[in-house]
Amino acid sequence: MKVAITAVSGHLGSEIAQELVMEIGAAHVLGTARTLSKAENLGITELPGDYNSRSDFDKALKGVDVVIIVSGMDAPEKRIEQHRNIINAAKAAGVRKVVYSSIIGDDGNGQIFNLAGESISQTQLAAYLNTAFSTSLVYEEMSPEEYLSFQQNVNGEFLGKLIAGIYLKIRQGEFNVQSDFEAAAGRKHLEWKDYFISLKQS
Repeated sequence: MKVAITAVSGHLGSEIAQELVMEIGAAHVLGTARTLSKAENLGITELPGDYNSRSDFDKALKGVDVVIIVSGMDAPEKRIEQHRNIINAAKAAGVRKVVYSSIIGDDGNGQIFNLAGESISQTQLAAYLNTAFSTSLVYEEMSPEEYLSFQQNVNGEFLGKLIAGIYLKIRQGEFNVQSDFEAAAGRKHLEWKDYFISLKQS
């Protein structure tokens, strides 16, 4: 079986690739990236994969059985077309399964897996980080309006609004959903304390 992961130069894509290498071996894992030099240390086959280029994926997905699409961060109207490039290339190449990673949600068709772990507060997050890294972080709450203004100043209008929107949903508890991780992965989710210890060790 050959599995392709898009955006393998990013954090999520590279983590998926490394996990798959351990599960099925590097010979069965292929990564695509817009900038291949950022993904040279993964030890897998890497091919060009610009989300705006259908031809990149026509070439990259030949002989692939499963493709894992890491959602892009462009504006929605651009992102839809970008992901369509990959999906259409996958269909043309005869890819058996397309896995799409996105934010928590459920479209009601039974094909969505929420892989989140136990939900924690921002205060708890700071405490875990302090324990793992011997820091003295303190969480200071901001209103949604203050956080939106801050993010847009730092990251621009679109990305700032996107990040602030996620923050608001977290604040309102909309991501506190039942996890399907064990059903999808066949094992329990890593405990938060163990996760942060693993970050320190890496």
